[in-house]
Amino acid sequence: MTYPVPFVFPIEAGRPLLVMSCSSTKRKVVAGDLVRFSYLYDGPTWRQVRASGFPLTNVAAISALYGFLEPGIAIETYDRKMDDKAAERICTTSNHVWRLEQAVRQAGSAFIVGGELYRRLGEAMLRQAPDLAGVVTFATGSYLAQRKQLGAWLREQAAPIAAGAELEAAA
Repeated sequence: MTYPVPFVFPIEAGRPLLVMSCSSTKRKVVAGDLVRFSYLYDGPTWRQVRASGFPLTNVAAISALYGFLEPGIAIETYDRKMDDKAAERICTTSNHVWRLEQAVRQAGSAFIVGGELYRRLGEAMLRQAPDLAGVVTFATGSYLAQRKQLGAWLREQAAPIAAGAELEAAA
């Protein structure tokens, strides 16, 4: 598999990086077309993120097929679920761990949402870059618990986004 052609957004420094697991629910797209993963993934947590207004420039993903996806990357649709073998491949091949580390460093902090298999990439990154342990947090617990934590985190992020928009409007 070749890595998808990048349509990367520049990560906004000073705004946390949100790292989401992929979604088995995907929007219908033409097979072979490249679409941004933030458009393709359409499960409840992805709809929650899009509805929140959190800038997609700071939303990355961990895909069962593609591994770590920087904000804005375009991919083809696929049907693959994360399993132990895929999680191990993502954590030990290519440069997924390093790329996640670079994205976190660029943003300054990160919130990682996803089950145990997705969490492995974040944990591998922290083993490689232990100095980031204080700026990376993980959603924990069941899917519903993580969804609730994501909602609280997104509401927490909304105040600085709204304040920034008010400052821009006043200028």
